[in-house]
Amino acid sequence: MNAIGADIDKALHPDLHNIWMGAVTVQQPVFVGGKILYSNKMAAWGEDLAQSKYDLEEAQVVLDVEQAYWQIVSIAGKKRLSESYADLLHTLESDVNASVKAGVMTESDALQIKVKANEADMLRTKATNGLTLAKMLLCQRIGLPLDSDIELADEHLDMVPLPERPRDKSLDDIYADRPETRSLELASRIYDAKAKVIRADGLPKVALTANWLVSNPNPYNGIQNTWNGGMLSSGVMVNIPLFHGLENTNKYRKARAEASLYRTQLEDAKEKIELQVTRERKTYGEALEKLSMAQAHLASAEENLRTATIGFEAGVISTSTVLSAQTAWLSAHSDCLDAGTELQMAAAALRKAEGMK
Repeated sequence: MNAIGADIDKALHPDLHNIWMGAVTVQQPVFVGGKILYSNKMAAWGEDLAQSKYDLEEAQVVLDVEQAYWQIVSIAGKKRLSESYADLLHTLESDVNASVKAGVMTESDALQIKVKANEADMLRTKATNGLTLAKMLLCQRIGLPLDSDIELADEHLDMVPLPERPRDKSLDDIYADRPETRSLELASRIYDAKAKVIRADGLPKVALTANWLVSNPNPYNGIQNTWNGGMLSSGVMVNIPLFHGLENTNKYRKARAEASLYRTQLEDAKEKIELQVTRERKTYGEALEKLSMAQAHLASAEENLRTATIGFEAGVISTSTVLSAQTAWLSAHSDCLDAGTELQMAAAALRKAEGMK
């Protein structure tokens, strides 16, 4: 009887000094007003937006590098041109000095040639320094140390090569390829989705729920200091917002206004891109025509120098005439190099305007 009484007393007075409980709750949304769907879309569009901004910066870097590259090619050509011009004048100076000693020419003719030869030497020095600075600029833009000894593939060409003709693209294709329009279009989509996410906060929400509860002491079949198998329950949860003080309404209107603003900016950007493409195409055409005229001028200047040199050697043409022919030859060569460089830069700017890489 004492043992039975002790069992009854233990059952009626369990150890409640240490109570342990555990619970697991699982919820599966069924309907949340499209919040999950549009949030996932916003995340994907945000990634595309970051890529578009990267493409925009990359296009500008490519343009800057191309311009620095062709600037080096032009300056290198002018450096060789100045060296040839200086050698030509020094040869002429030697011939004139010999003629002065022979009494055929005067000291005035020799001094005139000497001044031009000194100017040619100074021009050669300026071209050498300019080439060094241009290479330092290119190294800075491509991430090399400024004192790197670089040599370009086109650096030793006598003339700047013709660029590949950019293919004509429709405006719709250009809008699709330009990172600016892609960025604005993605931004408008993101804010449209943001408005729908805000609207979802005011809609009813439905979710499936499941709960599992375990405790020690065990409240089932008496109160025992043991772990039970737990209690499992499931159900449907419905959340219906009744009043939010117009907070969601104001947020929704703000997001819609921001989306409308980006759409307006997109249309404005398209107009500016159309204007830019038209301008760059005309600039390219003008540069191509300018190069053709410079090449024709160079051919005339070379023929003029050839005949002037023959006449001078025959003694029928004066020194000033030869100097004028040499100066015209130098100017024509320099203009031809400038026109070729301008055409390359115009082509690079046109590729950027049309969204090409």
